[in-house]
Amino acid sequence: MPAKEKIVISRRGCKEAALLLKYLDSTFQTNVEELLCCDAIACVYSRNTVLVYCVKKDVMRLLENRQMIPTETLHLGVLLGTVKDRSITPSLHLALLLAGKTASIRSGIVYIDFSSEKRFLHGKPVSRGFEVKSRSETNLYLVVGVDGEPLGWARIERGKLVPVIDIGWFLRAGG
Repeated sequence: MPAKEKIVISRRGCKEAALLLKYLDSTFQTNVEELLCCDAIACVYSRNTVLVYCVKKDVMRLLENRQMIPTETLHLGVLLGTVKDRSITPSLHLALLLAGKTASIRSGIVYIDFSSEKRFLHGKPVSRGFEVKSRSETNLYLVVGVDGEPLGWARIERGKLVPVIDIGWFLRAGG
């Protein structure tokens, strides 16, 4: 494991995990950690970024017993998001999990119509063709397409849906 990386794993995670979870709970007006059935939260510190994972019991036991492989090949669980200088970025993995649980989420969801999906997936703001389920306290929204699939995360600025990260970003970035 590189010297600048370390893993913190516990039932509550680290201070950055607490910040991320509080932010997500405010966004969706529900307990996201319970909704995802996380047994524990793991934080991977890498330079000035913290990766926050939802971890299952089996992985937690391996890590607690120090039976782990190097972090560059380690997949701890579901990446919930990253925290860098108190700036929070939710992950596309989290979007995928939450899209299947929209009935349990009280706010922070935007449904987008088919004609606006392409524009959104190209990382461009959308001015029409979307419907907000309920306003988010944090102005972060999970964007869901007509077929129920998650398309990414956005904010609403001056009446437009502005992508924060979308599934098209992964392809544009060379993923």
